[in-house]
Amino acid sequence: MGPKYGYLTINQNIAFIWKRSLQYWRLQKKLTINSDTSFATNKYAVLNLSRKRSFKQSEQYFIKLAKDLQRDDITHVKTYFEYMGDSIMGAATSRMEIMINDWIKDLDESPIKFLRSPIKDNEIYFTEIMEEEEKVKKEEIASFCAYCGFKFDDDKEKFCKQCGTTRDNFS
Repeated sequence: MGPKYGYLTINQNIAFIWKRSLQYWRLQKKLTINSDTSFATNKYAVLNLSRKRSFKQSEQYFIKLAKDLQRDDITHVKTYFEYMGDSIMGAATSRMEIMINDWIKDLDESPIKFLRSPIKDNEIYFTEIMEEEEKVKKEEIASFCAYCGFKFDDDKEKFCKQCGTTRDNFS
């Protein structure tokens, strides 16, 4: 079975949605948070969840949050899930849709319908936000010495004032 996609917009800031989502998913039994990533600029966050069913069955859930570029109090949500293994696909996907919609209801939002294909405009939006955040993250890392962690005063410094390491070694 291929993945199913869902999208919604929530009239709350990303920090609130992120905190509430982590609280919700941590309480779910037999569900593992594989990774949760929130970037320093609070524009983008990702949550990856899984549930092991039986020997050859598992469920994978992905939730992505992106801050609206125009308004801080709006968060765009992309969720998708995939069932892997042998089973009656309808039962597995229905259960997974219910899991995601229960989370959405916990956020005081209306349940959503899921699609078999992603929506191109939404995918472009999330990709652009993620690429921008990765660029900011790399720039922030480049402003610190990779050897000792000392913060460079400006971009033109060639050597770390703390340990003397050549900055070019880490670019």
